[in-house]
Amino acid sequence: MADFDTIICQNRKITPVLAENIAKTCQIGKYLVSLCRFYRSALNSTMANIQNQDNMKDNVRGRQHAKEALDKYLHSAQSEFIAVYGRRRVGKTFLIREYLEDEIVFQFSGMAKTPNKLQLQNFAQTLSRYAGKELPEPTNWLKAFDQLITYLSSIRREGKKVVFIDELPWLDTPRSNFLPAIENFWNNWASARHDIMLVVCGSVTSWMMDNLINNHGGLYGRLTGLIPLQPFTLVECEDYFTARGLHLSRYEICEAYMIFGGIPYYLNVIDPQRSLAGSVDFALFNPNGPLYDEYSHLFPAMFHNPENYVKVIKILATKLSGMTRKEIIDCSDFHSGEGLTTVLTNLVKCGFVRLYSPYGTKRKYYQLVDFYTLFYHRFLADRQKMSATFWTAIQRTNVFYQWAGTRFELLVLHHIDQLKRFLKIEGVQTEAYSWRSLQTDDGAQIDLVLQRADNTINLCEMKFTEGSYSISKQENLRLRNRMQELRTYMPKRMSLQLTLITTYGLEEGTYSGLVNQAMTLDELFE
Repeated sequence: MADFDTIICQNRKITPVLAENIAKTCQIGKYLVSLCRFYRSALNSTMANIQNQDNMKDNVRGRQHAKEALDKYLHSAQSEFIAVYGRRRVGKTFLIREYLEDEIVFQFSGMAKTPNKLQLQNFAQTLSRYAGKELPEPTNWLKAFDQLITYLSSIRREGKKVVFIDELPWLDTPRSNFLPAIENFWNNWASARHDIMLVVCGSVTSWMMDNLINNHGGLYGRLTGLIPLQPFTLVECEDYFTARGLHLSRYEICEAYMIFGGIPYYLNVIDPQRSLAGSVDFALFNPNGPLYDEYSHLFPAMFHNPENYVKVIKILATKLSGMTRKEIIDCSDFHSGEGLTTVLTNLVKCGFVRLYSPYGTKRKYYQLVDFYTLFYHRFLADRQKMSATFWTAIQRTNVFYQWAGTRFELLVLHHIDQLKRFLKIEGVQTEAYSWRSLQTDDGAQIDLVLQRADNTINLCEMKFTEGSYSISKQENLRLRNRMQELRTYMPKRMSLQLTLITTYGLEEGTYSGLVNQAMTLDELFE
């Protein structure tokens, strides 16, 4: 745009009035240009912030159900009190920090085995950083939460204000009165508002269950939401590995899952610079490996009286198909009391143990189903006798295939939803069972039977091989005998189908016609 002096020089006949109007027009034009530049800069900054927020949320791989739940609570018309719980190392803290980072206005974590005075000091220091001013150290938790209320009341922003308290159980030290204080904070202040989202989690799962989720005191019925965080599925593992630049085959992902389960912290030890077997050797069999001492910390970090949990786990690890309560008592010094009940209940709730009744009986069995724990008791408990390259050395040996065969059965059990999707029965009410023949003590056993509401039973056989699976004459006879024996327990109105789940599919042959449905590893990734 030409300035005023230039216009005057070019046209000597301009009147004073016209000159004044031209001058005003030039000034307005300059102002508009400046204003446009300002808004363009502001828009670019806003778009960059939005992109950065999206990137933070993109760091959370998988977890679709958990993310949908968090979004629902964020946009509700009331204050929310949410407990996130799950097994140690499953990624509770990472999920909350990453997914809610832009909404968190206060984040605080308890410290393990720390006196109450130091916990309060840590709280005051943390809150001072958020408030931007030095705050006095509170003498008790009631005053601490009063300081938090003052800080939260001063925040002027739209939407939910997320308060994230991590490792909550560690704050409830003896005579700390922490629990009544947080009850008061929620019941008398936060719940009366519409803009507070209190999110809590902790590794001591037994405390979370007894004092929060199943609380019968002041917090009874106060939780507005529960988010149980489950291990990754196979497809979530694949997405996680791809995001880390690891391009494992699905066979390798399957093997990794059968060692570590879908636990992100464990899967993170797989090194892009090493083979899968090499990563396992370094992480688990090398004394300097990141998970070498993991098992010794696992249960103490999750439960009070961890020795009882370790004792039960060790017993269950001796029988892969599971044990009854009586069998557990017979193999231990437990008495039939509440102590064992609490241990078994918490192990089931944390996903370490599965409680099930075999098809055709009401007898209850407890089965150890945590992959890492099973791997520890199979190979790691006596690893001092093994070399630091043990896992590499046994690859493709009978020891490896024997282990992989039993774990592949468990892997399918962990992916029942994918199996139902493959069978196109997502909308059909279905119960998953194991089945044991009662005719003899060592009778036939089927690890997975699906009883469907459409009068159909699927007898599921799982086979872990490096190529397509071929049914031999001997295997054909074994399968037919199993089907015949199972039919004696079935209602006559129900039909029986044989479903085969393999790594690379069923090879066409003389006996392949026995199979009604053949599912491959790829379908487990759907």
